[in-house]
Amino acid sequence: MSEVSTLLQDLVRIPSVNPASALPSEPGGEGRLADFIEDWLRAADLSVQRQPVQPGRDNLIVQISGQGPPALLLEAHLDTVGTADMSGEPFSGELREGRVWGRGACDDKASVAAMLLAVRRTAHERKQASRRSPPGMALALVVDEEYGFTGIERLLAEAFPAPVLGAVVGEPTSLDVIDRHGGAVRMRFTALGRAAHSAYPEQGENAIHHAMSLVQAFERHHQQLQAATAPGEGVRTCTVNLIEGGEAINIVPARCSVSVDRRLAPGERPEAARAELEAVASEASAGQFRCETQALLLDPPLTPHSPAPLAELCLQVAAEVTGYSGRRGVNYSTDASNLAETGMEAVVLGPGDIAQAHSAEEWVAVEQVEQAAELYFRLARAAAEV
Repeated sequence: MSEVSTLLQDLVRIPSVNPASALPSEPGGEGRLADFIEDWLRAADLSVQRQPVQPGRDNLIVQISGQGPPALLLEAHLDTVGTADMSGEPFSGELREGRVWGRGACDDKASVAAMLLAVRRTAHERKQASRRSPPGMALALVVDEEYGFTGIERLLAEAFPAPVLGAVVGEPTSLDVIDRHGGAVRMRFTALGRAAHSAYPEQGENAIHHAMSLVQAFERHHQQLQAATAPGEGVRTCTVNLIEGGEAINIVPARCSVSVDRRLAPGERPEAARAELEAVASEASAGQFRCETQALLLDPPLTPHSPAPLAELCLQVAAEVTGYSGRRGVNYSTDASNLAETGMEAVVLGPGDIAQAHSAEEWVAVEQVEQAAELYFRLARAAAEV
């Protein structure tokens, strides 16, 4: 077995399910995985900083010193989605058919493993080099990418040396270079009614009935977005994906919440989309019932950087390693857009196919993870010479 596959298996066997989607029977959080990776880094003679985000949930930051600020930042996330409806043992880390299987194998521990090996190799090479020290590089492994993006927000909330060339975010892209992707606005709207005994419903005000008006209004908004979106512009959606309401079968409900996921196309701004959703809810509830609103997430899309030296370098190095390079956009969102909001160029590039992420039988091809480790190493070397 290769070192890449062994390390990836070790990572998959340590559950790091985001608490927002963890089953009652499984531990949530990235703490155990962060402990393992910290020990691995220290064994490789690399210093690592733990950055608290939430109790028991820390970002890990590694900086390889050099002349001036880091030339390149490698970034990936430690959390995974939950394991409901998965077939087999979700954390087996089994090596079979040239693939590592299990939750997180593809999203995002394949990128984590490849980046760890690339950073260790880079540090070792620079210690052995007799020439003048090149610019440094950095690695950030963050928590909570799958739900709230609090890990990347915490990373950027403190003084962090901006990389000269930019940031490469590891996600399953089949080693294509992603320079644009969607964003997301998530909001909760709570319709307010008045509780009553179900034998006397006329004495109450059914909040679930009010919430139905919101659901219908958001569906109309979704259809309007579809009609206004031209082919190639990206994806604009508005979907109600969670409804919570009622206390008991014999009580007219006083509250009912609907949670809305609004996907943004490149070029849209989260604040504008939030205002749209609030206007839709206000129109639906006006004169009928009271409605409370809560913003859960305002995540911007990623738009192509201009000029784009990092994307061009990634395409060049990918072609050297794999014999192929592609550049495209995707609909999902990543930490890259938050990094790009600071002004740096950010691209998404990593092993694995997005079709396997979050799936009932998640896996990643070991060969592609090995290619990613080589690709990240060559990128670090090339970035230091730009």
